[in-house]
Amino acid sequence: MSVIVRKLLFLSFILSGSLSVFSQQIQDNPAHPLNKPVSVEQLKMKSYEKDTSADAVVLYDYGNATFIETDHNYLIRYEYVKRIKILKKSGVNKANAKIFLYNDKASGRGEQIYKISGITYNMENGSIVTYEMSKDARFVEKEDEYFEKVSFTLPQVKEGSVIDIAYTIESPFPFKPKNWYFQGNAPVITSEYIFSAPRNFSYRVINQGLAYITTNKDETSKEYQYYHWIAENIPAINPEPYLTTLNDYVSSIHFELAEYWVNGMPNAKSFTTTWPNLDKELLYNSYFWGELRKVGFLDEYTKSIRQISPADTLARAKAAYAFIQQNMNWNGEMSKYTENTSLKNAFSKKQGSSAEINLMLTGLLQDLGINANPVILSTRDHGKVWKDFPLITRFNYVIAHVNIGGEDILLDATSQLLSFGMLPEHCLNGEGRIIAKRNSRWIPITPNEKSVKFTTTNFNIDPSNASLEGTINVSGLGYNALNFRENVSQNGKAKFVESLKKNQPLWENPSIELKDFEFNQDSVKTPKIIIKTKINDAVGTFNEKILLNPMLGEELKSNPFINPNRTYPVDIAYLREENFSGSYKLPEGYVVDEMPKSIRIAMPNDAARFTYIVSEVNGILNVSCRVHLKKTFFAVEEYGTLREFYSQIVAKQAEKIVLKKK
Repeated sequence: MSVIVRKLLFLSFILSGSLSVFSQQIQDNPAHPLNKPVSVEQLKMKSYEKDTSADAVVLYDYGNATFIETDHNYLIRYEYVKRIKILKKSGVNKANAKIFLYNDKASGRGEQIYKISGITYNMENGSIVTYEMSKDARFVEKEDEYFEKVSFTLPQVKEGSVIDIAYTIESPFPFKPKNWYFQGNAPVITSEYIFSAPRNFSYRVINQGLAYITTNKDETSKEYQYYHWIAENIPAINPEPYLTTLNDYVSSIHFELAEYWVNGMPNAKSFTTTWPNLDKELLYNSYFWGELRKVGFLDEYTKSIRQISPADTLARAKAAYAFIQQNMNWNGEMSKYTENTSLKNAFSKKQGSSAEINLMLTGLLQDLGINANPVILSTRDHGKVWKDFPLITRFNYVIAHVNIGGEDILLDATSQLLSFGMLPEHCLNGEGRIIAKRNSRWIPITPNEKSVKFTTTNFNIDPSNASLEGTINVSGLGYNALNFRENVSQNGKAKFVESLKKNQPLWENPSIELKDFEFNQDSVKTPKIIIKTKINDAVGTFNEKILLNPMLGEELKSNPFINPNRTYPVDIAYLREENFSGSYKLPEGYVVDEMPKSIRIAMPNDAARFTYIVSEVNGILNVSCRVHLKKTFFAVEEYGTLREFYSQIVAKQAEKIVLKKK
């Protein structure tokens, strides 16, 4: 299910509105902007005044969804038209379209596409010349077991072109209409969406980020519910560092079925629910709570765990967690249900989805007499949970919860490198919901670890060949240690070491030792990288002076927050701390001429701290640098301060130490 939702979002986001230029709604309205031909002014347009950096601008984005009643079903016909102005060479890729069509394996039904058309308009020798896409320009291929991909590229597109892309989709899935995205990766001058449904289908319409809406109609007739939105002057929205998913913030309309009625039904079927009712549905779901009672097959493998005193709940829980970790491998599939196989089959294969692994863990914990329950959540790339709307589709993952000694502990056994109580980064997304026979409730999904990195250097400076010779020790705790171990686990020690050398071409014959990278739940050690090397051309020289950047490549080379403004918050998932300590022995006959001033700065409310201290004692230069983010979420209003905080870090870490001869 998570794969389906994610790709539907991707489809809507990338090509949120493009369909048949011959849409009946447009044809019936002669004054509609898309009925007007492309103008000379549009073709001569050089830039978009509201965003001069844009390489393309969507002149008009149109979508229209209408219902069609057949003998056996209802279809939704989606008509899309998009007109785009190409402003720069880098915008030519807007002429490449990819459309994903969903197919339901169980029913054998699927979406169909037709009336695909594409026209390119160019100004050539003072005249408007058009190029139509040929019918054989489209390519159809299977994307995966759920989706078919239709691709096509418009002809003769170049800087200055205007293009029209249009197509129609018919979908046999009226229970989940496609979302509409007013916003995309290019600015949009006008975006229009029309949605009309028969009264026997009632939908909950969820609006997100409607600051740009200029028309918002909601009309009801005897037979139809009609919605009409127009948004104008919508800025582009693009990925930036430290973000969950753009879908959390993009201006959009979402539809969820509330109830429906068709001939032959005595009463309408309601999909409107409450959180207690949603909890109850999961308690009776055979692919969710029902699986927790099917872990008897583990009895013969868990005898040693059962020998642990029932009074030592923590030891039993840790042993159960380690058992599932060591005996199951995650296949990479994120899910909340075990629809594809039983827990017993998954265990026999030693492989399963996140639901199969974590429901198996929850069932085992319950079977051991531990107060354990599953927790449903939405991963970071799936988006935030809408607590105002009890929608099971907003969840795509499940983990385990135990309460031991009054302490809530969240567990995910999908990785063999996670310590007890540590969650993978993709789970760190707001809140989850504990599903229990009694007292289902919300629980914060907060990390119990932070990311800590230590870098320690000890070098001698050799002015004769502008080199440094000595050692670098790198170690990590929490998520930094996890990232180290995952890298080595996935690539092997040899490749990991080789990549270190490749990234440091100035190192001469380095000796690199990896220590304590093996992971053991009973004794979690700190992974260490020990490097002995000579670094050529590590210092600059001029007029018998030496210039040294003491951070040795560990400095922040650019501000991660490039844009001067940001319209959504910064979410860094877990607390972060980076520590650097460098020691440099001055060469014989040299003294310090200039060195950076030591500073200590902090953001308001101590949200983050930066410390940089430089000193020289008895011919030894000592540099200490620490960056410490003390919270994980920075609101939009804090962005300017956070950006300035990092600007000061970049500037300070770039400063050189100057040595001169006595």
